[in-house]
Amino acid sequence: MNRRANTPRVVVVGAGPAGLMAAGTAAGHGADVLLLEKNAGCGQKLLLTGAGRCNITNHASRDDFLDRFAVNKKFLIPAFRHFFVEDLLEFFSTLNLSFVLEKNGKYFPQTQRATSVRDALLAYCQKQLVEIHEAEAAEDLKRQIGQWSIRTRHRTYTADAVILATGGLSYPKTGSDGAGHRLAAKLGHQVISCRPGLVPLVISQPDCARLSGISLNDVVVTLRDNKAAGSSGKISRRRGSLLFTHFGVSGPVVLTLSRWLPPDYDQPSQANSYELVIDLFPGLPRAEVEEQLLKACRRVPRRLLRTILSRDLTLPQTFASWLIELCGLKPDMAGQHLSLDGSRRMTAALKALRLPIAGTRGYEEAMITAGGISTREIDPRTMASKRYPGLYFAGEIIDVDADTGGFNLQVAFSTGYLAGRSAAGYNVKHD
Repeated sequence: MNRRANTPRVVVVGAGPAGLMAAGTAAGHGADVLLLEKNAGCGQKLLLTGAGRCNITNHASRDDFLDRFAVNKKFLIPAFRHFFVEDLLEFFSTLNLSFVLEKNGKYFPQTQRATSVRDALLAYCQKQLVEIHEAEAAEDLKRQIGQWSIRTRHRTYTADAVILATGGLSYPKTGSDGAGHRLAAKLGHQVISCRPGLVPLVISQPDCARLSGISLNDVVVTLRDNKAAGSSGKISRRRGSLLFTHFGVSGPVVLTLSRWLPPDYDQPSQANSYELVIDLFPGLPRAEVEEQLLKACRRVPRRLLRTILSRDLTLPQTFASWLIELCGLKPDMAGQHLSLDGSRRMTAALKALRLPIAGTRGYEEAMITAGGISTREIDPRTMASKRYPGLYFAGEIIDVDADTGGFNLQVAFSTGYLAGRSAAGYNVKHD
């Protein structure tokens, strides 16, 4: 690392979106910067975001944006004040990368390729003369005589300031293994218990696999503790689309709700203690749904019940047959044979379909990590450690996480920017 005279030396650990932003920003503010990346290439996880299209942020207002965070939303206010959506778009504009706003409020690169975002960040770092070492993981971090010592397999580096931007545990195939959490914990930082976030759910409902590939649009889904009585069991509720898979359910509404599963949900004692309750007709009261069903049966009495559900109530036909069987009825029975008890069972399923949760798909398919470095030990105005001078954090390593939709990537960029700027201004004399 070739240090310029009288400039701070900053080492950034992790070259994901937060680390790349932090490194480029620190260098742009006058620091000599070394960026260490354990993988053979930078931004590996970034290439997976938005199904390879990279949804970098969201058009929501700042207040609405903050409301999409599960915990510690106030911690992010200073970072968003320094660098928010409009700043991010302008930043990429200077790198000749433009974005399109979709109807759902998500921003995607005009190229529709995540590689464009990764390449722009790399170009930014290279322009700022960031020294990038790939395939070099930080194995140990120590504070010694007013400086930081960062040991890798190849050598030991010294720095005035260190930024940990190693991400969490999600998508381990991209190299995420919680290394940053371990480095921070060894220094005495508190790590809030981690678990998969924004992750598909495994359902224990019999024969659910036959629904694989079927989508339900505009449904209301409630995550519920089925051990609790009545409305007290509701944990969270969202409206959106749901996708059935060979193992259970996914889709935006499910991914968002998965974050609200309690930390102990996967313990044997909690088996099938939580469920999803789906309202297929959120705009209609139960009595009206039942009336529509009975009217359709009376209007064409010889029409098969599965056809009535698919044609008159607009449900996917395979799903309609499965739902009828779930209610203990025959899909090929004529509507005229639907009894009052049968119609009530059908209506109950249409307004409150219960899917017991057997587990999640784990970190292998989780979009983010819930948990991380406690925000109580980080100064939100600088992203600096409150325990050690010259130590900063950025991105997914911190205990903040949000809904799907570009919110989490904005955190990576905002905290990366603030950490980089702060580290560049770190004054060793004030140690």
